[in-house]
Amino acid sequence: QFQDDVFGINKKWLEKFSDIYKEKIDLPFYCLLRCDVVTDGLVEKLTDMGCFEVGVGLESGDENLRNNILGKSLPTENIIQAAKILKKGGLSFHTFNMFGLPGETLDSAYKTLDLNIEIAPNVAYTQMFHPYPGTKFFDDDAARAIINPEFDKFKANHNYTDDFQKIQRMQKLSMLTIKHPTIMR
Repeated sequence: QFQDDVFGINKKWLEKFSDIYKEKIDLPFYCLLRCDVVTDGLVEKLTDMGCFEVGVGLESGDENLRNNILGKSLPTENIIQAAKILKKGGLSFHTFNMFGLPGETLDSAYKTLDLNIEIAPNVAYTQMFHPYPGTKFFDDDAARAIINPEFDKFKANHNYTDDFQKIQRMQKLSMLTIKHPTIMR
């Protein structure tokens, strides 16, 4: 497993690495990719190296939350295009998604379900957003008194909106809903 968030970004490095990997290791592997680096050529290179599955960070189906709140800089069209390329290249892929983001509404949470349904990953992993100490969100939340810096860092979910309980229930059913979209709404 290559748990490198920037795997595949540096094409020169990947070209050198692929030769060494195939010669010295030559085992099937999994890696993380950003959707905006997925190309036909990259998928061909990865499958030639033995890649059988990739994980991509979708984070939120709401482009505003994904890009302006999380700073992802990833248009929805890039995600849709990446999914098409991965499928065409025969690579299994899964998405990583967050619910309960600051500023998320029930409608924007539905966008995360909708986008996953549209791109049909093999698995859509979901979790509730949680600000950890040392992150911008934790510091901002503490400054705005949304959280107390002494809170239990591993048990608390943070209620950013009036829709929080509904969003939390949605997250719990999201994997089932994405696989069987007829149960939605």
